[in-house]
Amino acid sequence: MNESSDVVESMIITDLERVRMIANPLRQSIVAAFRGAPKTTKQVAALLGIKGNRLYHHVEMLERAGFLELVEARPNRGTVERFLRATADRFVAQLGSVSEGTEVVKEAFDEALKQIETLSAEGCPRPMLLQGGITLREGEQAEFESKLIELIRQYKTESRATHSIVMAVYPVRETDA
Repeated sequence: MNESSDVVESMIITDLERVRMIANPLRQSIVAAFRGAPKTTKQVAALLGIKGNRLYHHVEMLERAGFLELVEARPNRGTVERFLRATADRFVAQLGSVSEGTEVVKEAFDEALKQIETLSAEGCPRPMLLQGGITLREGEQAEFESKLIELIRQYKTESRATHSIVMAVYPVRETDA
């Protein structure tokens, strides 16, 4: 396979529409499944336990937006197998205004709530819900983020069931405390 281009550790996303696209939990799962060795959409569908025809639209959208890249197209029994991979290990949203960021955070939490409600109705185990605070000195947020990402990375393997995480880390104003 052609692996000439390197996958970057982090890709900064500044476009609101692309942030919205990747904020979707299903698309996050799809991109996560394409990390590591290149895979076909059919292989990812099997990994996620989802019918392939449900994923093709999302995969095409993610590829057009630059979250996935074609690594190899291989003829196979009259068709072409397309091997794709994620273009980065993580995607970081950096929006131009607080209102854009607030909008995306609200959408991400609303979507997570919908999925939790669906899982609850299906009798799935309850999710872990956590709300609390941490104290960080000036400049420690980047270190905290790195450590959190490393912890998450430790639990990202293909042999485990995928779980979604929606998190917001933000400073608390003294009047809010």
